[in-house]
Amino acid sequence: MTAEADMKAAIRAGYAARLAEDVPKMLSFFTEDAEFAFNVEGLNLTGDGAPVRGRKALEAIFTALVAAFKIEDWTEISLTAEGDRAVLHWRATVKSTKTGASSLFDVVDLVTFRDGLFASLYQHTDTAKLAAIAGPGALLASA
Repeated sequence: MTAEADMKAAIRAGYAARLAEDVPKMLSFFTEDAEFAFNVEGLNLTGDGAPVRGRKALEAIFTALVAAFKIEDWTEISLTAEGDRAVLHWRATVKSTKTGASSLFDVVDLVTFRDGLFASLYQHTDTAKLAAIAGPGALLASA
C-alpha cells in the first residue's frame, strides 16, 4: 500500500507534468501495465471509452490528448487518498487546439496505485461539453 501523502504527491506531480505537456514525465508515474480509461463513449475518441493498457498505448493517447486539448487555470478541488486508491476532483478551462473553443470543466479521476505508481486511472468529465468544444468529427486519431 502507498501512504496517503505519497499518493497525493504523485497525483499532483503527474498533473504538473500534464500542465507542462511533458508526456514522458506523465508516463513516469504509471506502471508498465497501467490502464487508462477516459469516459468518452460516443465521441469517436481512441478506444471510444474502452481502457487502454500499457505504457505504449498510454503514450499514444496522452500525446493525442496533449495535442488536442490545452488545460488552463487548473485547480484542485479535492483530493482523497486511502489504501491504494485516490479520488481527485479538479476544475480547469480546457481549450480545443482544433477549434479554439474552450469551456470550464469539472473532472473526476479515480486512481489505483501499485508500488507507488498509477496502476489505473479512470477519468470522467462532461462528454457533451467536450464534444461541443472539439467540433465535428473525431477528437483524436486512433492509436
